[in-house]
Amino acid sequence: MKRISKRNWTVSMEKNFAKVKMSSAGGRTPQAPAPVSHGSIPSAPVSRQHTTRDPVHLPDEIVLHILDYISAAASAQATLRTCALLSRQWYQAAIPYLYKYPFLYGKNFDPFVRTICPSINAHIRRSPIAELVKVLDMSHLVHHGSKSLTARLLGRTKGSLEGFVAPQSSFAINCFAALAKCRKLRLLDLSLISESISLAALFHTLKSLDHVKILRLPRSSRFEDFDPATCFWPPKLESLTLSGGMETRVMASLFNFPDTLNELTIEHCPFVISLSPLFQNIRNLPIKTLKVAHMPRLPSNSLDNILAACPRVERLSVSTDYITPDLFDSNCQWASGNPSPHPLRVLELTSSGNPGESDKISPLDLIDEPMLVNLRVIRVAKTLGWRSKAIAEDVDGLATHLIEGSQRDWKDRRWIYADMRRVEYDQPECWRRHAGIWFIDG
Repeated sequence: MKRISKRNWTVSMEKNFAKVKMSSAGGRTPQAPAPVSHGSIPSAPVSRQHTTRDPVHLPDEIVLHILDYISAAASAQATLRTCALLSRQWYQAAIPYLYKYPFLYGKNFDPFVRTICPSINAHIRRSPIAELVKVLDMSHLVHHGSKSLTARLLGRTKGSLEGFVAPQSSFAINCFAALAKCRKLRLLDLSLISESISLAALFHTLKSLDHVKILRLPRSSRFEDFDPATCFWPPKLESLTLSGGMETRVMASLFNFPDTLNELTIEHCPFVISLSPLFQNIRNLPIKTLKVAHMPRLPSNSLDNILAACPRVERLSVSTDYITPDLFDSNCQWASGNPSPHPLRVLELTSSGNPGESDKISPLDLIDEPMLVNLRVIRVAKTLGWRSKAIAEDVDGLATHLIEGSQRDWKDRRWIYADMRRVEYDQPECWRRHAGIWFIDG
């Protein structure tokens, strides 16, 4: 019985193999093999004759154009690796794209380290690929590597590195020496660091990084022995994130911000009870984007004067835990010395999830306010309850009000419509993409 089953399986496999050969031969029925006498050697199967041609050679310009298109995708790393295996031409063209912005995670981190750091001592064996790395993003690494390994990676890529996102656990004070030599650095993100670091060492390092435009301070930074005299901000700084264990007095001493600062984020400062001293220092700066969130000790109405304190802000993200409807009251703002409409165009309302804070702000608080005539986009956290049927009409009325304002902007050629062509505006509901209410997670 077992022998019969084995024979049936063999016959079935032969039939399947014949079908595969027929499909690969373009639908031709395979010829039955010639009978083989006992003891003879079977002849080699006759293969189909194919016309061979020389491979098509693409000019380097076309190959680079293809790689430019591929590298724009979020999941381009696997595709770029495949391109590098095609030929020598594709390898030379794809390698710079592959290592320019490597996506590092647990599985590929060790091979990446062996490629960039083939030896502990750079003078013994140097990797030419290390000069291709432009952005070193280690945010997806938690317990991989060590502090000395992070310092080594920074030392090997210092000549070309333009962006660095520090890992959570493998960054410490011994990395600052290598970080200070990355003179081309434009992005420095230290927000994920879990180990408490000295701000004095950080600002001493920043003195060597004149090209930094985006800076995010660590949430674990210490401010107990912080001396404001040691505070140094890069002269070309455009975006700054303040966070950590600073107190109100420390925040009041933060000044000498460069005139290039146009984006400010304040979050995860558990000891700050007031932002008024900081707003006084930044009042004359050209800050267009402002975000305040995760500040547990701020009072419930502490940011009602934020529009008057920041008269140039066009994009505001604020948690409803720190504001009341007085934020949008024209009379309150005019009393603060702002008689003209505010340039605010994008408003984002978030929530920390504290009970009793979700229904503080309603759509009616923002309709027909003379101070908010420039407001066009409102992004609302889903937890604030604006999607309920009870206020659906109010939400629709506010959305219509915003869209009508966007249509007036087109007629007056203001805001995004200043340089927009008519053919672009005639696209289906172009004005709806630039005005209205959107719901976000939070």
